[in-house]
Order: sequence, then structure tokens, then C-alpha cells
Amino acid sequence: MNFNNSLRITCLLVCFNFIIFWLCAQQIQYDTSTVYFSFNSYSISEKALSNLQSQLKNFPGSAVKTITIIGYTDTTGSVIYNAALSLKRCVSVKEAVQHITRLGNNYPFVIMAYGEDDQSLLADSLKRRAQLVLSSIKKENLIPVAINTKQNKDSVIRKDRVIDTVIVLDNIYFEPDMAVLTPGSMNAFPNYVSVLKKYKNNDMEIGGHVNHTDSKLKETDPLFKLSEQRAKVVYQYLLDFGFDAAKLTYKGYGNSHLVIAKPANEDEKRKNMRVEITVYTYR
Repeated sequence: MNFNNSLRITCLLVCFNFIIFWLCAQQIQYDTSTVYFSFNSYSISEKALSNLQSQLKNFPGSAVKTITIIGYTDTTGSVIYNAALSLKRCVSVKEAVQHITRLGNNYPFVIMAYGEDDQSLLADSLKRRAQLVLSSIKKENLIPVAINTKQNKDSVIRKDRVIDTVIVLDNIYFEPDMAVLTPGSMNAFPNYVSVLKKYKNNDMEIGGHVNHTDSKLKETDPLFKLSEQRAKVVYQYLLDFGFDAAKLTYKGYGNSHLVIAKPANEDEKRKNMRVEITVYTYR
């Protein structure tokens, strides 16, 4: 078995365990649909768009916890080119879903661009696809919950609260200029959940950061807002894993806390594009 096959199987096992965890913890149901694309294209055809509109006509709204989009290509072309093409297909479906359901840019989509589908026995025309997965709480399990917002949470912070520890999510990355997790980040999440569970009774703040070294960003700047959107994605994931909303907040810091002031390569830029979780305790 080659390295790529081993990696693919490992990713599938992690994703499977991840889904089973969700199902057991929150009795989540999954609705799936598939959008097919023409050769070398990431544009959604009128027919595919019509099908997507029909499938989403009864969109469950607030019951939806996460929308996952998984993109594939056939094996024609280079691996790098196909990885980029599968990402573009995911983004096309995301934009179509946003348009149909009128979801805003802050909604937590999970994008998993897998590139070439070289393992299945499907015809090439069926490999050129993006799969849409809606995870939602079953209607009979819906219970009204008062969610603390950043504003009212901050207004009741106790004076004796101090920082216990700061956990940097080293393996949680986002697509450039997007609040969209990379495929590998999805697989890394369960490991962080096991670490964070021992702090489940502590207050935690999820802080988002972006890489921008030209000047300090204002809070109205789209990049600053992006740092908050990324923090919110992680916040939503922790809620999905059963963390108490009353203990969690999220905040965007823009580029006010750069790890590396002048990054020289992509790895150093990624260190600036991070999410940190600050765990608090009380004196």
C-alpha cells in the first residue's frame, strides 16, 4: 500500500469516527446531495443549479449545525492542478448554497478539496463532483437554548479571572483569505477536542488572527473581520462537539498579535494566520 493510499484511508477513518462522535453526542442527521461538473470546469450548470435549488427548498435553517462540501476531480491533469480545481468546485457550490438559502458569509462552511478521485471505480463524468453534506439536529431533539453573545458575555466577566493557559491550534489552517478550513484541519480537530475537554468547565476565548504586515488593521477592515469569522468557525465546531456555549466566546484580533513580524515563507505566514484558545481560571 503506497503512502497516498494510507493517507486517504487514515483520513476516511478519522472522518468516520468524527461523524460517529457527532451522531452519538447530538443525534445529528445528515442530508447529502451531489453536484456534477463538466470536464475541466467549476461552473455549475443550469440543470445542476436547478437540482440544488430543489434539494434545498426545505432547508432546515437554524437546525443546521454545519455544511460540509467535499470536492473531487477525475485523474486527467496534474495532482496540483486538480487539487486547485476541486477547491474551486467546492467554492462554487458554497456560493450557490449561500445564494439559495441566503446564508451570510459568517456561516461555518467546511471545505474539503480532495482533488483526484483515483480510488473509486466511477466513470470520469461521475468523479467530477462536489458532495454537499448538511448536518442538523433532528427536529424532535431541538430545544431552545439561550446562546451568550460576545457582547453580553464580556459584560459579566469577573474581575478575578486570569489566564490559565493558551492553546495554539497549530494544525488548524484556513484557505487564503477565507473562513474555510483546509481538508487536513478537519482531521486534526478531534485531537484538540481531547485536549480541551479537561478545560470544559473553564471559560475559553477563541481568538482569530490573520497575516497582514503592511499596517495595523482597523476593525472595519475586511481582513480584521476575517479574523473574527475564522474564530467563529472554531467556536461553532466546539459547540458541535458538545462544549457549553455559556463557557465559550470568540473574538477577532486582526493582525495586532503577529507571531512573526516579517514572514519570509508560507510556513511563517501560516503561523500568523492562526487560531488560539485562551483558557481562563479564577483566583
